[in-house]
Amino acid sequence: MFFKSIIVIYLYIFGILKDIVYNSLFVLKLLYIRFFRYYSLSKMIYFMLLIRYSSFTKARYSYVFKRWWIMRKFLSVILIVIGVILLFMPFISKKILKTNSTVNISNITSEQMEKNKKNMNKSYDQDKVTPITPGDILSNSNSADKSKIIGQLTIPSINKEIVIFDGLDNKNLLNGACTMKPNQIMGLGNYCIAGHYCDNKDVLFGGLIDVKKGDIVRITNKKNIYEYKVFDTMIVKDDRVDLLSDGIVNHGDGRALLSLMTCYKNQPGYRYFVVAKFQKLYPYSKERMLEGFTNNQ
Repeated sequence: MFFKSIIVIYLYIFGILKDIVYNSLFVLKLLYIRFFRYYSLSKMIYFMLLIRYSSFTKARYSYVFKRWWIMRKFLSVILIVIGVILLFMPFISKKILKTNSTVNISNITSEQMEKNKKNMNKSYDQDKVTPITPGDILSNSNSADKSKIIGQLTIPSINKEIVIFDGLDNKNLLNGACTMKPNQIMGLGNYCIAGHYCDNKDVLFGGLIDVKKGDIVRITNKKNIYEYKVFDTMIVKDDRVDLLSDGIVNHGDGRALLSLMTCYKNQPGYRYFVVAKFQKLYPYSKERMLEGFTNNQ
């Protein structure tokens, strides 16, 4: 009788210890599954055989495993969606950029442009200009500061029509071209304008490298049209600040210049310039600005 009691107590204690050991192993295995996605089939089979003796452990495992499986499927869907967004982000951002670069200025008068020139909140620091990123395009969609619009530029040979903002501003450079020096006057000195290069030649200054000598370039403040003719194009290092000075006018025949600058095909350290000489001045009209376009806009 005594020995039977000892055996019963032993089996009871052994059963308790067995459940403690099996539940501890369950927790360890659960941590292994949760933090390590890939594990062998043999380990999973071993794990399932190990816990089959404990009804408590089995029920708990079933509950936790179901939640883990649902969460895994949910996270998989989220990751797939994020992957699709990242895959198409360049395409989406280029579409947005193309839309943004066609700012409508039909309701902006010459008087308003003249007033915008007097806006003092401007910067001409080239070091603050950053390359275009998809994130910038998506976060700054339709962010053009129309209080800095002072004109328009057209290049008929490449069907380019783009707004001119006063001062270098990253947001405005996503919507048009920007002047590079303070107090510039159209038709005088060396009027310098910068714009972003894009692979799509219809966007911003993407088509500037297709401009050839003899092409006509026009800028306007909606009061007058200033017509220039291209006489030079060049690829230079980004430290050629001398090309922005008014002093280079004196190196030619004395006529005013228009200098258009962009990056050279996204190659760091290089800039592409289109330089044109002033030809004539005449009153503004939309038809005259778009004269020579293949598809009149």
